[in-house]
Amino acid sequence: MSFTDSMKHVIHTTLNDSTKMKTLQILTVYYATNNTDSAKRYANIMLEYGIKTKRLRFQGVAYANLAEIESQLGNYAEQIKYLIKGLQLMEGSKDVEGLMRMNVRLTEAFLASDDTTNTLIHLKKTEGYYNTLEERKRKYIYSKMNLIMGSISLKRNKPKAAIEYFNNALERISVEGVPWMKARALQSLGKTYNIMGDVTKARDFYSKALTISKDLNSHIDISACREGLASLLIKQDRTDSALVFIQQAEKMARKMNDQLTLVKVYDKYIDLYTKLGNSNKKIFYLEAKQKLRDSLNAVSFNEALADAQIKLRNHEKEKENELLNEKNKVLELEVKNSRGRILLIVIIGLGLVFVLLFRNTYQKLKSEKTNIELEHKLLRSQMNPHFMFNSLSTIQSFVLSETPIKAAKYLSLFSNLMRRTLDNSRKDYIFLEEEIDVLNSYLELEAIRMNRLMNFSFQYDKQSLGGILVPPMLIQPHLENSIKHGLKNLPENVPGEITVSFRLYEKALYCVITDNGIGINESMKLKVNSPAHQSSGIDITKKRLELLCKNMRIQYYFKISDRSDQSPLDITGTIVEFILPWKYETKGSHS
Repeated sequence: MSFTDSMKHVIHTTLNDSTKMKTLQILTVYYATNNTDSAKRYANIMLEYGIKTKRLRFQGVAYANLAEIESQLGNYAEQIKYLIKGLQLMEGSKDVEGLMRMNVRLTEAFLASDDTTNTLIHLKKTEGYYNTLEERKRKYIYSKMNLIMGSISLKRNKPKAAIEYFNNALERISVEGVPWMKARALQSLGKTYNIMGDVTKARDFYSKALTISKDLNSHIDISACREGLASLLIKQDRTDSALVFIQQAEKMARKMNDQLTLVKVYDKYIDLYTKLGNSNKKIFYLEAKQKLRDSLNAVSFNEALADAQIKLRNHEKEKENELLNEKNKVLELEVKNSRGRILLIVIIGLGLVFVLLFRNTYQKLKSEKTNIELEHKLLRSQMNPHFMFNSLSTIQSFVLSETPIKAAKYLSLFSNLMRRTLDNSRKDYIFLEEEIDVLNSYLELEAIRMNRLMNFSFQYDKQSLGGILVPPMLIQPHLENSIKHGLKNLPENVPGEITVSFRLYEKALYCVITDNGIGINESMKLKVNSPAHQSSGIDITKKRLELLCKNMRIQYYFKISDRSDQSPLDITGTIVEFILPWKYETKGSHS
């Protein structure tokens, strides 16, 4: 009798509720990594039995299992919904250990969905419950919390801190003997060393994780390890071997319906074909990846991939079919009798009316688009004097307060920035990397002028965003606002920090600017914000964004918030979020 058969036999023969629930839990966990349909079936059986026996804890554990399965399928909304239900049941049962485990899982869920605020909230709750448990029950949670803190450190671009957390988790896991968690810790170390560029260590950790995952028959972890090893092989120019690993990872991800890993697999295809210089396949997988992201929580990944493949392979065939249909219609009209010819005349007349209406509508839309473009150019022309005025004011203050030598050096740097800014302002779109380079120069000048330490970083995926074009001069006013109303009022011993991140979202580029200044609330109290500055800088930028979004037929989005309102910790500063329309173009074809 196999392991699963013996477990099923226990379920049907035992009269003990706890034994039956533990057995259902074992089967759910067993199938979770290699057969999500079976895992979901046993989790639902567990939930039904918990409801039947009125055991709140059993129901809570069942919801936690369903949440784990949904997370593997990339359904974050469903995952969080199940976890919140489980948390409510655990609170009703007053099970402290269960409450702590549920908060751990909510922390992981919000971390995976990039919701840092809720991640920190539930991590803090977990720490509160952690201290109430006896020592032997803390060990498993200790490892989990270190894995989470390591992931947070990695998202904050602190790989050394991440390695320390992952090693702490791995050390405790090795003592406790939890093989699947050990595989996850080794994977995390492999990913971190890969980011740091240490190929040897990354390969070693990925290989160890792959060995354990194969022993456990964990398809999800096997696929993730192969995807990581493929990344290393691409860096070493071993493209043939990398392609084998990518295809194996893709096959297993599809088998498990693991959409998150499949997105990462598409990233590796993009890296590979970028390395090989195959633009057609790179663009194909860029589109397939975007469609797959759009399909999460909406349609299956197979439907999204099939749609992309049809678009790639059958475009010309669809044109031929359209021409053939038109020819058939003409032939049918030619063989009509006199009555049919009268009908044909009527149809033609209606067609002419339709064409005239269409032409009028088209001219109206074309005129509207032209007006939008003219208004946008007018706003952009207003933006250039605004930027020059502020920059010249900066030079004036510097000349009055510093030595001529320093002023001359500052003028040299400013003239270079001014030339590049004026060049870019004549273009409707420039490459994202060019815009970032100009913004970096601007921030360096501001750091010199303020005579304070400022840390600033730009976070984006260079591989997938390398060919992205964005409108110029839309980000700089927000950086200026962060410096003048946020960082300027910090104590002298506190370094200023500004982070600008970019992420593709449907037809737009999602941009987030975060600073550690005093924040909007304190700024308003000090009456720092100037209405005139807002109208000439931020307001112009917002109007440009609205016009660009309208012209590109995308939803306008702009939000400014105080960080202290979103975090339970003593964090200050401002967050600016907005979307930028974008275009894709290879660098050789842009002028």
